[in-house]
Amino acid sequence: MEDQEIIHLFLERSQRAIIETKNKYGAYCRVIARNILFNYSDVEECENDTYLAALDAIPPHLPRKFPVFLGRLTRNIALDKHGYNTAKKRNREFEFMLTELEGCLASPRTVEKEYEAGELANLISQFLYKTEVRARNIFIRRYWYSDSIEDLAVRFNMSSSKVKSILFRTRKKLRAYLDKEGGLPVKREELFREIGSIDDQLIEAAGNCETVKGKRGISKKWIAALVACLVLYSSTSTVLLATEYYKHQSQELYIRYLTAEDMKLEPAEEYDAEKFLRALKSDNEEHVYIAINRLVECFNDPKLRIKALNELKPFVANDNKKIADAAAFGSMFFRKIIKTPIYINWQTAV
Repeated sequence: MEDQEIIHLFLERSQRAIIETKNKYGAYCRVIARNILFNYSDVEECENDTYLAALDAIPPHLPRKFPVFLGRLTRNIALDKHGYNTAKKRNREFEFMLTELEGCLASPRTVEKEYEAGELANLISQFLYKTEVRARNIFIRRYWYSDSIEDLAVRFNMSSSKVKSILFRTRKKLRAYLDKEGGLPVKREELFREIGSIDDQLIEAAGNCETVKGKRGISKKWIAALVACLVLYSSTSTVLLATEYYKHQSQELYIRYLTAEDMKLEPAEEYDAEKFLRALKSDNEEHVYIAINRLVECFNDPKLRIKALNELKPFVANDNKKIADAAAFGSMFFRKIIKTPIYINWQTAV
């Protein structure tokens, strides 16, 4: 359903508005919430609160860019919940990200600058429009979408140290710009919230930016690392490791997948990629996790690797971090292989 049709449902106060919003943007909202919050129950509650907040806001508010509107609601609700949680329940990665913003704050001895509503966000938007596109998108992906340093390194095809360097320089320039234009914020949460109100066009552009294609080929070290990981994933021990992992996760909440035939995923004598593609629809998360890992082995087949890449994409935003990480690795690998094809004989490699 198109965004304008969903907004029309909100205007009619139809309960279908929430259903259609969840169907189209549920995974998107969960990713934003999960980057800020620590556990699944908080993420699920934040997602539901986002739909209710949208129902309250429309009308009178008519969002021009519906996904940005939803992301901003999710972000603010998650930030409030993060502040409410005790230290033990907080997301350490997000806490570390907030400490990065402290370099843009005023000294504790400085008199706090009082901003009009939206004034600080407008200044940050003006600064970002003047910033080089890549540095701008990295900054927004980090401090609006709350992406990890590792995710940014993959998305922009650079090392983690390079990402940190770009972020450091951008924060330094932002601090100088705000200081020159009227003053610095005092609280890091205030700055984070104001970044959430920057122009929709900036947020949308950063959200749509694809992985940057680097000019360099895949280094020998990178190929060796990938091969080593693939050999590990293709071995029988993958099943045992995944089983052991889920034995210790019984107390954690998970959403269920679409009901499908329960499948056995022990390695067969002949590799059957279609079996693992079918297994992605299983309601057994252990099977889904193993199937994602085993699908990486089909990269020698050009047709299958395109199909596998498309099938893995939805799992990158999965609520189960183990499954999401496996899907992210598989997707990253398939994209690199498509750019630089290599061939490995698994019967001799394993």
